[in-house]
Amino acid sequence: MRSPNHGPQERAPTAEPRRPHGNTKRSLQSGGRPPEAKARSVLKLELARQRSAVKSMRNTEREADEVLAILRELQRDAAFVALMRTRGFTSIPRLLYERLAARL
Repeated sequence: MRSPNHGPQERAPTAEPRRPHGNTKRSLQSGGRPPEAKARSVLKLELARQRSAVKSMRNTEREADEVLAILRELQRDAAFVALMRTRGFTSIPRLLYERLAARL
């Protein structure tokens, strides 16, 4: 016969079966949120992020339009064009020219 210190110890049966880990009533009562609330929160954050990105893009587009308007005005100024030619700027990049020409 084995002594009680050397063999595997047996556990006494518990009165209740063990609960699974995760989203249980107990965790909900202790301040946990249901998955729907977490998903809603994540979606709200994503919506706010996308709205901010759209606002930033609109501001950038507005600023680019202002720069193009200024460049168009400078292109009409003969003194500015002459100054740029004396400094070695005889042409402008094709993409910039196309954007300027598209809105004339």
